[in-house]
Amino acid sequence: MSSNKKNLIIIFIAVLLVAIALGVAYYFFFMKDGEGEPVPPTLPLGPGGVLPPMPLVSTGTSTSGTEARVVIPRLRQITSEPVGGAGIFDIVNTDKTKSTLIRYIQRADGNIFETFTNTLTVNRISNKTIPKIYEAIWGNAGDVVITRQLKDDNETIESFAAKLSGNASPAVGGAGSTEKELSGVYLPQKISALTISPDKSKMFYLYPTGSGVGSIFANADGGKKTLIFESPLSEWLAAFADNKTIVLTTKPTAGAKGFSYFLNTSNGNLSKILGGQNGLTILVSPDKKLALYSESVSDSFRTKLYNLTEHRSTDSALQTLPEKCVWSKGGENLYCAVPKVVPACAYPDCWYRGGIAFSDDIWKINTATGETNRLISPEAFAQKTLDVINPLLNESESFLLFMNKIDLTPWVLDIR
Repeated sequence: MSSNKKNLIIIFIAVLLVAIALGVAYYFFFMKDGEGEPVPPTLPLGPGGVLPPMPLVSTGTSTSGTEARVVIPRLRQITSEPVGGAGIFDIVNTDKTKSTLIRYIQRADGNIFETFTNTLTVNRISNKTIPKIYEAIWGNAGDVVITRQLKDDNETIESFAAKLSGNASPAVGGAGSTEKELSGVYLPQKISALTISPDKSKMFYLYPTGSGVGSIFANADGGKKTLIFESPLSEWLAAFADNKTIVLTTKPTAGAKGFSYFLNTSNGNLSKILGGQNGLTILVSPDKKLALYSESVSDSFRTKLYNLTEHRSTDSALQTLPEKCVWSKGGENLYCAVPKVVPACAYPDCWYRGGIAFSDDIWKINTATGETNRLISPEAFAQKTLDVINPLLNESESFLLFMNKIDLTPWVLDIR
């Protein structure tokens, strides 16, 4: 046999042995027991094509005994159903772990649901039928809900302060909690404004009297009521600045000057904050040192920051309405939804009436340094137009909960 033929045979045998070895290796490392490496999911990209951080969360165990995992989006729609209101709370679970709880009540039927920020599981915890809910305010770590609904005459506003009683929420990833019972008290009919304190333990509301309005300061469950204030003027908005101070502002309209006052719940004293601005809306910081406010200008609005100590205003770095913002506990940071475009309109009237809808980005504003940071663009991240209302922070300020004014669905954003 020639040397060339011998070389060809040797090369053929060597190639055959390598192929067999590769086949054996592939079987034992990739095909054994029919299990292979999981394929990572395709993730949506954030603004500028940057992938935002997304924690991996266990949601159970697969049939083969391996742990199944799911990615929690940084911006998440909690439910596609319209809700009356949602609340967010840092809690201690039955197994002593800590987590962040979200509860909401469906607008159509009053069923109550809960979820956590590190799981996609949603549990129904009450199926009590409360039809035509248009507002729900949460207190006492989610164990109290104040519902506001229309009676059958479609005119009378009825308010009910309800306690949720039953088993505590399970640890994250545990079995769904037992359905809770609702019991509580009815508040006066035709309440015109109702708000909850920052620590969620107190409520304040305005109700009609024969000569105007009266105001009540009470526990979140409706107990221990105290009459604080009476006024011949009935058109007020109310919000807490801190746990003992109310901000009363005349209902805004572009064609009239507005005024805003502090109301001391201990003695009923009023003190002026601002006044004389058309279409005035305002959001006061928890330390009562700063106030973000907007005023109507020709077919638009102007956003300003008011220093309550120095009694001076400066232009805000971003144009938005105070109703789209929430202060941090220390009063240094603002988290705001900021419209990409502000169409020509008489503000805030046309936005209140639903004549226009914004497409918002979410920003963080450091009021001490003036630094602004865009946290997310929902249009780029989730291909969704969000007109943000009712923004709330959990106590640790790691999540921002809000509702979309367009379809009344709740959303949560991881801001860590």
